[in-house]
Amino acid sequence: MAERGIVVDFPTGRRLEGSARDRKSIRQIASDLARGLAHPGSDPAGIVTLPIRLDELSGISDETIARLSALACDGTITPASAARFALQHAREAGGSTSRCLRPRASRRGHRRLDLTLSGDPFGTFALHLRNGENWVGFAPATCLDRLFAVCPDGVGSICLLVGSDAARRTTVRILAADRWRSRLLRLLSIPRGRSVRHVLVLGGLPPGGPSRSCAMATLGNALRKAGSTALRGPMARVETAVSAPSRPMRDLLMLIELASPGLVDLGIHDEDAAR
Repeated sequence: MAERGIVVDFPTGRRLEGSARDRKSIRQIASDLARGLAHPGSDPAGIVTLPIRLDELSGISDETIARLSALACDGTITPASAARFALQHAREAGGSTSRCLRPRASRRGHRRLDLTLSGDPFGTFALHLRNGENWVGFAPATCLDRLFAVCPDGVGSICLLVGSDAARRTTVRILAADRWRSRLLRLLSIPRGRSVRHVLVLGGLPPGGPSRSCAMATLGNALRKAGSTALRGPMARVETAVSAPSRPMRDLLMLIELASPGLVDLGIHDEDAAR
């Protein structure tokens, strides 16, 4: 083997499985690769040729991140490999293989979104998005175990069952039940439920009373107004007149849009017309 090797990146998008005992840590890999560099421990803040600073991407700044930055700038590894190594190093440094990635608090006071991912996004997975008290869980219908792992079993949560009809339109059925987990398992086990492609679980809604009725009506209207979405079930029959969505409902609709783009209408056009 040559004195200095080049790491070739094969962007398949899938992780390589292997024995944990045989794998080196990212710290060890970066240390081995950086032996031939003139300045392997330079300050990552001084690296300006990468598309993104690895210390900001990973949330940590140490010697390993500096070495990865220098290796990417030197051409030993690709920037994409350096970014993946930096994220893996952050997981190793945190001491956990499953953690919630939380961005740094914004100095301008922007609200923070928390994201939790369970599984492999190229295989079986579920994700959980939280904004304050509101949260949304999303997963393919075949990954309910992953979905249950990331979604709390709270009172007042509802499910959106997303499928498609013969005209290839996106269909949505709202499932509102106190014991939504067992109800969801029973529903998807029957032939009618097998047409469901994805499941969204919505949390943070009022548990009852007029405020919950208003929230459900707002959700139904947002689903109906989305051009490519057909609402199924009792809520599809009549559109309920409601006032402008409250701040919590706007936040919840935004989370739905992030998890499943185009599923709901956020009402931006209506707000612009009112101005």
